[in-house]
Amino acid sequence: MPRPRIEVDPTVGLPLPAMRLEHTRRAWGMLPRLTHPRILDLGCGDGVPTVELARLSGGTVVGLDIDGSALERLMDRAAAAGLGDRITTLEGSVADLPFPDGSFDVVWGEGIAHVVGFERALAGWGRVLVPDGFMVLHVATWLRPDPPEGARRTWGSFSEDVSTLEGYADRAAAMGCEVIGSFDLPESAWWDLYYGPLGDRIASLLGSQPDDTDVRGELEAKRQEVEHFRRYRDWLGSGFIAMRRP
Repeated sequence: MPRPRIEVDPTVGLPLPAMRLEHTRRAWGMLPRLTHPRILDLGCGDGVPTVELARLSGGTVVGLDIDGSALERLMDRAAAAGLGDRITTLEGSVADLPFPDGSFDVVWGEGIAHVVGFERALAGWGRVLVPDGFMVLHVATWLRPDPPEGARRTWGSFSEDVSTLEGYADRAAAMGCEVIGSFDLPESAWWDLYYGPLGDRIASLLGSQPDDTDVRGELEAKRQEVEHFRRYRDWLGSGFIAMRRP
């Protein structure tokens, strides 16, 4: 009888979203003081930043994501924080926003702009902003402007759209947006909080699944991702950029 396949996701339980809230707070601080803003959090997942945005802003937040189960967890999280009356959710795609023009004061997107591309995000998501509204994106970046081919393959595996923060600023300006602030996350945000612990977990799981070739293959692919980041972490990073819509 064939042995049942063991499903293993080495990223489950990593504390990355909660540990990164300090960067969400710093990014929010790039915006001017806003009174009860209406915020759209795109690709919100289970809502760790969403709840923090509601707390920081004193306004209302709509979280949009394609994963309905994640949105249920978001609302549980919001209720536990006493913010359920200021957070709503909508299941849908970031590629086709179902909101009228000018519906929000702030559009927020952490790690989601690559799904549609930077320019398309500015144009399509900017549509739902009020005049002089704000967009804040957390995007993959080159920490140095000369990434070697191996680094390009690593970030290019999920996005062919990566720039330095200065490059993103130039691209935003070319579309008529005013960049009001930006910062790269420190190396610790990726290595100490994610790839380092992920590598340790993969090593442990590889030792516990000696006969399951499918699982070992998946884990080996993740291990190679960790090693690529270790090798090219002088170039691979991410950062926040805050912009004002004209």
